[in-house]
Amino acid sequence: MKLGIFTDSTCDLPNYLIEQHELEVIPSLVVIDGQEYADGIGITREEFYKRLPSFQTPPTTAAPSIGEFATRYDSLLGRGCDYILSIHAASKLTTIINSAVKPLMISRTRSLSWTVHPSR
Repeated sequence: MKLGIFTDSTCDLPNYLIEQHELEVIPSLVVIDGQEYADGIGITREEFYKRLPSFQTPPTTAAPSIGEFATRYDSLLGRGCDYILSIHAASKLTTIINSAVKPLMISRTRSLSWTVHPSR
């Protein structure tokens, strides 16, 4: 059995660990003054903190789309994974974990074994 580990960018893992363990990391969305940015891609952490004092409204986060989750799960399947452990922040903090579960329940991944687990 080959295990695929999946998480989102709220885990804040350094790139060397992501690469070393072949983790699949989906960027969460950061919403700043009505504009969505993919965490670490659309806006860097450095840029975020530099701009933070000038934000007109407090920034918020949003979950990636269910389609984006499905694409990332398919990537793990394509790498030969037959079990996925998907770890995300608890549902009391974000909707990301809810979005992570939905694509795993559709037909193309039904033969796949998986667990979605809230981090603590």
